[in-house]
Amino acid sequence: MVTNYISSVSKKISSFDKEYLLVLILFVIVIFTSKAYALDISAPETVTVFDKTSFLVEINNPSNSAVNLSVNVFAPVKVEVVVPNQIAPNSKATARVTVYNKFSDEREVNATIEAITNNETVQKEIVLVFKPKANSNFSQDATKVLSGLFSFSLGGGELSSFTLTDWVLFWILVIVAAVLVVAFIARVVKRGN
Repeated sequence: MVTNYISSVSKKISSFDKEYLLVLILFVIVIFTSKAYALDISAPETVTVFDKTSFLVEINNPSNSAVNLSVNVFAPVKVEVVVPNQIAPNSKATARVTVYNKFSDEREVNATIEAITNNETVQKEIVLVFKPKANSNFSQDATKVLSGLFSFSLGGGELSSFTLTDWVLFWILVIVAAVLVVAFIARVVKRGN
């Protein structure tokens, strides 16, 4: 006896099957628990500038690879930026930004710091507060005279970058060293007699 049974499988049509629901749940878990690798800039919100002022900017690289780095500062004054060419993985780099004052009055100016790596650009807004330059003729004349006394250079190396304070300290140390050498020689001569 042969019987043909025609059976039909009925499946409910729904927008979410169990497999799709499981994949969706896993995807949501991965998205919310994974660490995002985003470049980060840390800089002061406000910088007060007298004649020239330097401040530090930290750039954080949380990724697992070294990246090339360049830092730009957009401001209506002369700005110098010293920054390393690369940031190692999971580390920070420090840039030194020097801002020069060209204004004779007090004013606030918005500036933008921009860090650029291989595949990411991050910007941070800061406020530069410019204070008026000192206009005292006496202090300028005294500075010129004193800097003339202490401004010689031995071939231009590191000594050419000395400030007035550095030169005064240098000469005080030279005099102290000379007194110590004379005292040492006097003691040696006295023992020899």
